[in-house]
Amino acid sequence: MKNQFRALLVIGLIALTSSCKKDDITPLAVASWKAQPSGTIADLSSVYFIDANNGFAVGKKGTILKTTNGASWTSLPSGTTANLESVYFTDANNGYAVADFTLLKTTNAGATWNISTSGTQIRLKSVYFIDANNGYIVGDGTILKTTNAGSTWTSTTVVGVENLWLQSVYFIDSNNGYAVGNEGTILKTINAGATWTSQVVGVNALRSVYFIDANNGYAVGNEGTILKTTNAGATWTTQTIQRYNLQSVYFTDINNGYAVGDYGTTILKTTDAGTNWTVQQFQIGDGLKSVYFKDSNNGYAVGVHGTILKYGF
Repeated sequence: MKNQFRALLVIGLIALTSSCKKDDITPLAVASWKAQPSGTIADLSSVYFIDANNGFAVGKKGTILKTTNGASWTSLPSGTTANLESVYFTDANNGYAVADFTLLKTTNAGATWNISTSGTQIRLKSVYFIDANNGYIVGDGTILKTTNAGSTWTSTTVVGVENLWLQSVYFIDSNNGYAVGNEGTILKTINAGATWTSQVVGVNALRSVYFIDANNGYAVGNEGTILKTTNAGATWTTQTIQRYNLQSVYFTDINNGYAVGDYGTTILKTTDAGTNWTVQQFQIGDGLKSVYFKDSNNGYAVGVHGTILKYGF
């Protein structure tokens, strides 16, 4: 009786296996980073997306690239040969790019760019807008602000950092913002840039700052420095120090974040709010300068020699 049962069981398993075709088994998709053709060998320093399809990347010698499908990129005339450092759009048509002593603005989705004055002769490094009219630029020890969509800019010099190069600026809302720079400098404003308080954390230059919400933020920089605050910048703790100079940081939610940098194509990822960081992709070659995610599954990183990487399925 036992032998008959075993025989029937074996026959049933053979029939079940035979009925399952190989094509019926669909492997689970795994997100990864893949290179995209950029059409340029110029170093790219900043990438920004307006929506799911429309994005921009800027870089050396006035390079401006645009994509309307997230897959292919075309070159746009910028009207300048300055090395562009940062790009930001407030809506589908209006955008800004900054470089040494140069501020560009477009009102037609990048088709043409006009060179405007920032009101001061400083090297500009990072641009950020909180709405259509109110924006900030940081650079050589100076923070610029506009309240009229870039028509005019006012300058604020922060005592103690006049000779420091501020590298990145980020605002959580209309009043609360941060700027980071050389020598571990972190600046904070709680009154829309009217005044800034300075905090020095370590000695390594900080190159990028990003906040997930009002309390939780990150700053990254040289020697692989990654700093985190959970109390709106009152204190910062060092999460990790590696050998890579990190250039840009971006979080898709409270737990998941990315940092990119030099020493080859370095991409670090955390899934536990920065407690641990792993090298998601590393190869000897071109360094990365900027990372931006449209959503949790779709992101871009740009860097040296026209490198554009896309993260997705």
